[in-house]
Amino acid sequence: MCGLVPELIFGVAGRAALECHHIRPLQAGERVTRLADVALVCANCHRTLHAIGAFASIHDLRERVPLSFHECVTELNKTDG
Repeated sequence: MCGLVPELIFGVAGRAALECHHIRPLQAGERVTRLADVALVCANCHRTLHAIGAFASIHDLRERVPLSFHECVTELNKTDG
């Protein structure tokens, strides 16, 4: 979602930084989860998706997040100099 590639920043341990988000919420009654029903997102994006609402989509979050992770880092580096 945000473009974060945890392994590039944290090495192999970064694999643990991704979480599985159910595109079809479990509370909707679905009990069998297929690979197509989930998306890997960073922990921050995952928590934000749930904060927006149980039925928020990745598209909903993309509309709220104007910059990717890389763009944020680039902007922050501009202010450090």
